[in-house]
Amino acid sequence: MVYKIVSGVKECYCDSFITGPSNEPLMVSFYDRSSQLVRSIGTGIILDKKFSFDNRSYTLSDQFEVFYTQIVRGKEKFTHGVAFSTALRENYLVTTPDTMQEDLYYHLMNQYSLPLLREWMAEIQKAMINRGYLYRGYKGAVYGADHEVLCRGKTVRFSELHIYSVTMDEEKLRAMVSRLLQDRKIWITEEEQKPLKIENMDDYFARYGSSIIKNLENQLHPVTGLDGEINRIALKRTRPYPQQAAMINGVYEYFRHKKRGSVLFVMGTGTGKTLQSSSAAEMLYVGKWLEQNPGKTLADAYAHDGIINYRHIVMCPGHLVEKWKESIEEEIPYAKAVIIKTFQQLIDIRNAGRERKNGKEFYIMSKDFCKLSYQRVPSPKKMGTRCIDFFHCKDCNAAYASQEDGCPLCGSHNIEILHSRYKRTGMICPHCNRLLYRKGIKMPIGELYDEDNKDTLPLTSFDFASETTSNEVCFYCGEKLWVPYVKNINTEFGYTPKEIPWVRQTFWANKSKKGKKTYWILRGTETEARFFYGEVLNEIDRDGGCRKYSPAEYIKKYLKGYFDVFIADEVHKSKGGATAQGNAFHWVMKSCRYTFGLSGSISGGVASDLFYLLFRMNPKRMKEHGYEFGSVLKFAQDYGCVEQDFEVITDVRYASLSRGKQLSQPRVRPGISPEVFSEFLLDSAVFLNISDMSANMPPLYERIKLVTPKEPKEIQEQRVYRRILDDLRHYEREAKVNLTSERNQFAMSYLDKPYGVPPFVDPRNGDEIAMVPDYSELVKKGGMLEKERCLVELVGKELSENRNCVIYAEYTASDTTNVLPRLKSLLMKQLGLGEEEVVTLRSSSPSAEKRERWMHDRAARGMKVMICNPRLCETGLDFCWKEKGKIYNYPTLIFYQCGYSLFTEWQAAGRSWRLNQREECRTYYLAYSGTVQQAILQVLGEKKAAASAIQGKFSADGLASMAKGVDTQLRIAQIMKEMDDDSGNRLQEMFDVISDKKDDSEYGSCQKMKLLNEIINMVDEKPELVNQHQDLFKSLMSFDFFGAMDNKKAETALNINALFSRMILSNQASAVSPLPPKKKRRRKSDSGNYSLFDDID
Repeated sequence: MVYKIVSGVKECYCDSFITGPSNEPLMVSFYDRSSQLVRSIGTGIILDKKFSFDNRSYTLSDQFEVFYTQIVRGKEKFTHGVAFSTALRENYLVTTPDTMQEDLYYHLMNQYSLPLLREWMAEIQKAMINRGYLYRGYKGAVYGADHEVLCRGKTVRFSELHIYSVTMDEEKLRAMVSRLLQDRKIWITEEEQKPLKIENMDDYFARYGSSIIKNLENQLHPVTGLDGEINRIALKRTRPYPQQAAMINGVYEYFRHKKRGSVLFVMGTGTGKTLQSSSAAEMLYVGKWLEQNPGKTLADAYAHDGIINYRHIVMCPGHLVEKWKESIEEEIPYAKAVIIKTFQQLIDIRNAGRERKNGKEFYIMSKDFCKLSYQRVPSPKKMGTRCIDFFHCKDCNAAYASQEDGCPLCGSHNIEILHSRYKRTGMICPHCNRLLYRKGIKMPIGELYDEDNKDTLPLTSFDFASETTSNEVCFYCGEKLWVPYVKNINTEFGYTPKEIPWVRQTFWANKSKKGKKTYWILRGTETEARFFYGEVLNEIDRDGGCRKYSPAEYIKKYLKGYFDVFIADEVHKSKGGATAQGNAFHWVMKSCRYTFGLSGSISGGVASDLFYLLFRMNPKRMKEHGYEFGSVLKFAQDYGCVEQDFEVITDVRYASLSRGKQLSQPRVRPGISPEVFSEFLLDSAVFLNISDMSANMPPLYERIKLVTPKEPKEIQEQRVYRRILDDLRHYEREAKVNLTSERNQFAMSYLDKPYGVPPFVDPRNGDEIAMVPDYSELVKKGGMLEKERCLVELVGKELSENRNCVIYAEYTASDTTNVLPRLKSLLMKQLGLGEEEVVTLRSSSPSAEKRERWMHDRAARGMKVMICNPRLCETGLDFCWKEKGKIYNYPTLIFYQCGYSLFTEWQAAGRSWRLNQREECRTYYLAYSGTVQQAILQVLGEKKAAASAIQGKFSADGLASMAKGVDTQLRIAQIMKEMDDDSGNRLQEMFDVISDKKDDSEYGSCQKMKLLNEIINMVDEKPELVNQHQDLFKSLMSFDFFGAMDNKKAETALNINALFSRMILSNQASAVSPLPPKKKRRRKSDSGNYSLFDDID
C-alpha cells in the first residue's frame, strides 16, 4: 500500500510512520522526485506543526527536526526526508530487550549531568520503574515499510523496538542515586569511605594536589617539559633565567612542525617579554637551520652575518619602539632593527621582494602609526518610505528576516528577497535602494512589523552619528555604508567636487556639560539634531579629511608573505571587535606565518575581553565551538555572565504568566568560567608571572593602609559623603537616569579633595540634583586630611631608609579632582624637600615617547618622589635602571588613589619589582576605611585573583571570583553592606595570596646558556690565520707607537691599525655589534698626522 503525507497544499510519498502510545507522531519518513516538494513538507512540519497521513490529521505538540538526503537509484533521483520528534531523544528511550541497560546508560549520561557507572544500571532501572520514572515499554505503531535499523551492532526492525517514556528531572535522579548509595545497592568502591572535610579550595588543593597533578600527567601530554636550558641560540649580553628559557623552548617546540600559527605570551610586568619573544623568534629559524644542516653546530650558525635570513615585524606602543630596537640590537646577533615611521619604508620593503637575503631583519611599528587611516563618512544620503523586504527560500518555501548564511531551515543558498505589504520610513541604501536595518537582527518575520520594537525599526540619520557594527553594512545587500571622507584632489579642468551631504558637529555629551561628543549630522536635519543633542559647539570643515592610508591595511593587501614572525606587544589592547587597533592587529597577523601575542594581563575580569582576541588568533577553534565573528554575547553566555532585564506581564483573569517584555539589551558582567583556560588557552599560551621567578628576586610586600578620620569635621564630612551617595542612588532609581560615571568619580575622589566640587545636575535637563558641601577649612592654615597625613608619614619613613617613592593618583583629569599639586606642596613643606626632589609627571608633557628620558633626567637631578597618574606608567617605564655607571631605583610604590581598571593597576604596580631589582619592593594602597575606596580595593583584589587564575595562578579567591559574575557596582554595594572591623584583615590576606613567592626547584640544575662571544671562541682557528695573528702581535709588541707620530712612520701605523681591526673582526673575539661598523673619525695631531689612539664615534 502506498501512503502519502500532506502539509498544506503539498503532498508527497510517505515511506514509514511511527506513533507513540497516545497515537502521537514520533517519526515520519517521506520522499519525492521534487526536492522542493520534500523540503516544503519538512518546513510545514516544523512551522505549521501539523500534517495529514492516511486521511487523518495530526497536530504536533513537540518540536520536530528534519534531515534531508539526496538518493540515486540507477537513473532515478529523489530526495528523502526524515522528521524526528525532539521528545524522542529527550523524553523517550528507544531500545530492545537485549540492549536495555546499555541504552539506558547512554540516555542518562547524555540527558543529565550526574556521573554514573554502567554496573549501576540494573538497580537504577528497577528504581526508575518502581518510582514511575520509566514507564513500561511498548512497541510503537508502524505504518508503511517496517525497515531494518542497526541497534548496538544488531539489525532490528522498527516493529521490534521498545519505547519507554522517561519522566525524571535532574533533582529526582540525584535523590534516587543518593538513596541507592545509602542503601548499599550501588557503590563507587567497596571500601568504607569517610566524609570529606574541606574548608575551601586552597585546603582541597593542599590535600589532593598531588593526586590531581598525577591524573593530569596521565591525561595531558605536553610537547615539552620545563626545559630551563637553551642550546639552540646564543644571545650577546643576557643569559635568560631557567623560567624564561622554559618559555622560549616551549614556544619553539610548539611551532617546530607547524607552518603557521599563533601563541600568547601571558607574562606579568617585569618578566622580560621583549627578550623572550625576540629570542623565540630567533630560535625558530636558528633551530630550523640546525635541523636542516646535520653536523653543523651553533658556532657555525653564528660564524658570520647572512647565514640565517628572516624578516620579522613588531607592533608596540609608540613610546616603546626605541626600546624594542635597542633591545633587539643588543641581544640578537647580527640583527638589524628598523623603526618604520613613513609609508615609503613599506613601499621599499615591497619593492625588495619576498626573498630573505639581508640577514636578520626586524621592522618595528607603533600601534598608532599602524592603525591610523582616513576618516569615513556615511554613504546613505536620503530618507524614504519603502516596503519591508524579507528573505524567501525557493527550495523549502521558508520566509525569514534574519541575516543567515543560507536558509536557516534547509541550508539552501537559493534565496530571493521579496516585498511585504507593510511599509516603513527610514534611511535608504544607496546600493540596493532598500530600507536600512541594524546588522545582525534575528527574529521571527512577524516581529519585523512590530512598531513597538525599536530594534526592528529602520535606521534613521541619527543612527549614523558614528560608525558602529550595527550600521556598518546593508542588511539586505551587504554593501558597506561608510566611504572615505577625504579631500578631492581632482580639481583640474574646472571639476567641482560634490558637496558631502553630512557635516561633523560637536555637542556637549549631556546637560551637565561634562565631556564633548562629535557626531555626523545629515544636512537638513540640523534642527532635529539640536533638539536631540543640544547646542552646537563646533562645526568641522566639510571639504574632507586627510588622505591617509592605513599601513596595516597596506600590509594586508600588498605584503602578505613578506614577514615571518609578527610580535604584537600589549596585545590585550587589541581586544575590540571593530576598533582600528583590533583591525590593524588582525591585518598584520594574517600577513605573517607566526604570531606572538604579548600581554601582561589578557583579561580584565569579563569574558568579552577574550573573545575577539581568541577569535583573531585561533578562528578555527572558535568556529569549532560554534562561534562566528561577532558572537561575543554567546561566548559571554557560555564562559561568563550576562545580565538581561525583563518585565513580567501577568494575566489577572487566569492568574498565569502570559507574556514577558524585554526591557534592555543583554549586558556582559564580570565573571569568567575556568573552562576558558582549558578550552582555549592551555595549549596555545605560555604563562609566566614575576612571582614564578621570585626565588631569585628580593621580596615584594603589598600592604593595605586603611585610614580612619579623627577630626570631628572630617568625620562629619564622611557622613555627608555617604548621604550624598545614597541620595544619588535613590534619584537614579526614581528618575531612571544613569549617573554611574559621576557617582563613581565622586565616591572615589571627594574624600581626597572635599572642596571645589560643583553640584550634581541631571544630564537630561540640567536640573540640580544635589549640593556638595565645601570642607576647604580642613586644609586651611596648614591643616591636612587624615589620608594626607598618612601619606606624609609613609613617604618620610621610606625616604629615611634611602628608598625613593612613586605616588599614584588616579583622578587627575580635572581641576575639581586633581590632587597632584596639593600632594607635591605637602611633601615639600612637611618633609623639607626641594623642587627637584618632588616632581609631578603630567599627561600633557612630556609625550609618551619622551617620558622615559624625562624620568631619567629628573632622577639624575635628584628626584626622590615622583607623583603621577598610574595610566602614564602602564607600559614603558622601569623604576630601576643603570645609567652612566650609577643605579637609580624607586622601589616603593604608593597608590594614593585607585581606579576601576585592573589592567592599569596591575601594570603600574609592576614597574619596580623587576628582574634587575635588588632591593626589597613595597607597594602600599591607601584608602579611607568603610568607604567605596576600601570596597574598590576588594573588587580589584577579586578581579586580580580571577585574572591570575586565567593566567595559570589558581587560588580559592581567584576561582570564586571567576564564577561570581557580579556587576562591579552591585559588588561594591554588597561589600559596603558586609563591611566590618575584620574586612581590612581579609583584604590584606587576599593580596598576600596573590603576591606569594615561589621557588624554582622544578627546573632542577640548569646549565647556563653560552653567550655569543663564548660560542665564537670555541671555533678552532685556521693555522694560517693563527700564524698571521701571531706575526701581527709580534709586530705590535715591537712597534714604536709614539715614534710613529712623525711623517715617515705614519703609513706604517695606519697599516698596522687596519690589520689589527681585521683580526678583531675575523676572530670575533668579543661580542661586537653585528650592525655595520660605524665610520671612524680620526683626529689630526698637532704635527698634522693621524694618531693610532683616535676617538671613535
